[in-house]
Amino acid sequence: MTHSPIPLASKIAAFLIGVFSLGPFAIALDMIVRVLPEYPAIETMRSGSLLLKCFWIASGPLGIAAFILLLRRRFAGFVVTLLFAATSLIGGNLLWQQPRPAAVVLILLACVLAGFGARQARADDAAVAG
Repeated sequence: MTHSPIPLASKIAAFLIGVFSLGPFAIALDMIVRVLPEYPAIETMRSGSLLLKCFWIASGPLGIAAFILLLRRRFAGFVVTLLFAATSLIGGNLLWQQPRPAAVVLILLACVLAGFGARQARADDAAVAG
């Protein structure tokens, strides 16, 4: 069975999710060796509960899974992208305790693009099969 090429929407969504997946890994590294500078926002994050930190850090592996799936299995990637968005936005807002409007807009844009890419890939696969 021939697969359709990767839609541009899926590629852009994978890029955005990949970029936003780096933040949770940086926080995990900071919890171990304190690599981030002493800014007020960082201090707010450091004073947050361990459960909140773990919840937000969990979005990192979800983002990496979404990145890979968006390029391989686009519908599964769309579903994991929604899970990434939920953990990243909810956990991030609770942990950082300040608005992150750019993150909200870009992550939601990635969700829309992932859904559009999954729909486009499914339509392309149906056209190839039929």
